[in-house]
Amino acid sequence: ARVQVQGCRALANLAASAAWRRGQHSSLVAPHRTRSAAEAEGMVRVENLFTHRKAPERAHYEEPNWLVRAAADAVARPFVSSWTMEDIEPHLPRTYASRNFARGRELYESLQCAACHKFGEVGNAYGPDLGSVGGRFSPRDLLISMLDPRRDLSDQYAAVEVTLDDGEMVVGLAAREDENTLVLAPDPRTGKLAIEVPKSSIVERRETTTMPAALLDTCTIDEVLDLLAYLVAAGNEQDSVFRTPP
Repeated sequence: ARVQVQGCRALANLAASAAWRRGQHSSLVAPHRTRSAAEAEGMVRVENLFTHRKAPERAHYEEPNWLVRAAADAVARPFVSSWTMEDIEPHLPRTYASRNFARGRELYESLQCAACHKFGEVGNAYGPDLGSVGGRFSPRDLLISMLDPRRDLSDQYAAVEVTLDDGEMVVGLAAREDENTLVLAPDPRTGKLAIEVPKSSIVERRETTTMPAALLDTCTIDEVLDLLAYLVAAGNEQDSVFRTPP
């Protein structure tokens, strides 16, 4: 095979995370690229989507949301809205009080944030560590990163998307590269440790992200606020954001 999927000692932690994920987290919202179709159906369904896939037509291409893949059983969440900052920002002050801890934690799990992010002792360090984001970023900053994950890509976590000469596309973090080969660490939800790509087969290469932009489209505004509160509080149920003011 021209593109080889293989194990890589330096990426062994991804395998451990994948095993943990398969045992405890089986639901993942995989937003469709065409939101109008999801709206028409009233659902956004989890599908088995793979890191390797034929490139979409460029006229319709926006970003690799097809990369997201379910870890186990296909499930569905009701489609709510294609949220924008203008929709949610006026509600952000409500992040700081009377939030629902249990719902925030459930959303963090059901949206499979831990598949790519560390949060305390749980999760995988594929993407940025979320354990201390509440002390470094405001709810607005966090919301922007969820709605527009391509906006502020860091060099450390920016992924690479390559289109091959047969039309296939491969996405992942660059784990190793030499004169002849590019080795990518794909999204942990694929269950693969590394993908070896011959550089001679690459016709296009660009920086991207593996995080889906429509992640919150199955959430209500209150659910979004509960998730933000959960992150702001670093998962601490005793934090003031989960208390009702007198």
